[in-house]
Amino acid sequence: MRAAPLPSFRARILASALLTALLALGLTWGTSWLTLHTLFPPPDHDPDPSLVDACLASPRTWDGVVVGLETLTAYDESGRSASGRQLDLAGWPELRVGESHAVEHDHHWTRATRASREGPCTWIVSEEGPPPELVLAVRWGGSLGVFLALLAASGLTWVVAVRPLVLRVERLRDAAVLVGRERYRSAADPVPDALGDISTALDASNERIVADRVELVARHEALERYLAEIAHDLRTPIGSLLLALQEVRAEAGGPAVDRALIDADYLGTLVENLHQAARLRYGLDVGEGTADLRDVLARLEVRFAALGAARGVQVAAALPDGPVIVRCTPVLAERALANLLHNAIAHGARHVAATLSVVGEGFRIEVLDDGPGVAVPADLALRTFDASADRPRGAGLGLAITNEIARRAGFSIAYERAEEGGLRVVLQGPRTAAG
Repeated sequence: MRAAPLPSFRARILASALLTALLALGLTWGTSWLTLHTLFPPPDHDPDPSLVDACLASPRTWDGVVVGLETLTAYDESGRSASGRQLDLAGWPELRVGESHAVEHDHHWTRATRASREGPCTWIVSEEGPPPELVLAVRWGGSLGVFLALLAASGLTWVVAVRPLVLRVERLRDAAVLVGRERYRSAADPVPDALGDISTALDASNERIVADRVELVARHEALERYLAEIAHDLRTPIGSLLLALQEVRAEAGGPAVDRALIDADYLGTLVENLHQAARLRYGLDVGEGTADLRDVLARLEVRFAALGAARGVQVAAALPDGPVIVRCTPVLAERALANLLHNAIAHGARHVAATLSVVGEGFRIEVLDDGPGVAVPADLALRTFDASADRPRGAGLGLAITNEIARRAGFSIAYERAEEGGLRVVLQGPRTAAG
């Protein structure tokens, strides 16, 4: 069973601060009560019998008499004093003569003594304790002092311990996120503890990853250069082989010649794509020079009509009367369109049509086939040299090169499902002033 995720580091610190505040509140009030209890303890003595005798001797004078720390008042059996004050007898238990009962309210003690059965001194009430304003002052003064002390201690703890720890953890987090990247920034934590060890380990990991990446990039570039050189050397003999096979097919033909022609064209396309891919990766300027798309498609129609015939595929192109000039390196423009036609022929189409038209100040090329198509045609436009995780995997070097050429030349390309169930590719862009 997977454990529930722990709260974030900051959330735990805030929760700890809240619990500390609640603890401080309880401690504050507890300290206040203890202070008041210490300063004003409950009386632990019983009424002096002589005071009772004195009250019985002159009851009219016992109304608010201060004796020591006590204030004494005599009440008759109905609970009335000489000055007319009324004692709530219902709030006291039944007491026998000579018995006392005391109650406490906010550190103020009141004791009632049954002095006699009747008469003006039936009840003698003693009140002892500090004034309410003094209790309030002590309570709030003590509470404020404890609270300020706890606040100062908490603030000091935050400044000295918690805040530096949070900053160290955040620097480690930022460093961990960028390990192996060019923007990596060391946490630079020299403290000899666990966090410092993690910082040192992150720095070592980053150095190792960067060194490995540099070595891998160097090996990759060397391999690409090697492949580009091989592709360049193979272009001429494969081109000659294609011409020879086309001549043989025109004179004799046969299934074996058709298979050889298809295989030779596949090799030629693969070699040409490898060659152009290497050039594109090393910053080839796609917009260097101009190309006449009409001438390019006319040449490709002848070439792929012969290849299509060997596969049983009809290839045709519809071209405008005049030239269609665009800003693009001619060999790259031809490679981009050749990949679209080759893709249509190689994936089960029986008919392939390419249409070039002039639209306002731009052009539109539509390559349509009646093959099986693909599940999500729009994903084909994502095939580029980008190494992001969202890029579709699998074969597709030719389409990746076409998409990259279109992007660098400022053209738009879209892949759509045709009404007949095949694939429609639409390539659009501006013409140059010469076009």
